[in-house]
Amino acid sequence: MPGGLAQANPPGDALRHGNTIPDAVAEPPLMAKSPKQAQSLAQTFRLLGDPTRLRILMVLGNGEHNVTDICRTLRISQPTVSRHLSILKMSGIAEARRDGKEIYYSVPTPTRRVIKSLIERVATIRPSR
Repeated sequence: MPGGLAQANPPGDALRHGNTIPDAVAEPPLMAKSPKQAQSLAQTFRLLGDPTRLRILMVLGNGEHNVTDICRTLRISQPTVSRHLSILKMSGIAEARRDGKEIYYSVPTPTRRVIKSLIERVATIRPSR
């Protein structure tokens, strides 16, 4: 081609020639359908973006735990753990169950699966420096 520029193949050209498009390319782009949905997603990412909350969620991803267990596992003070659990509970990411004097926290199974998948996928991303 003149000027050394290659012409891009038109969309769908790979399929017409019997080639397959990888799943990552074939999926429609991820888009917020409205500003309200974008705001909601941003709020969720802020909740998950706190390192302490993320560590707590990773512990809860292994099952139900009380505050004492979480404090011991993460070596974080009780007031800090309680504050973050309260935020996670109010947001609907975590839930609580009382058993006598103890309160056990967990992440519902569908939410746990989504968060686990998200953590695994994000962990493979290496930000450029």
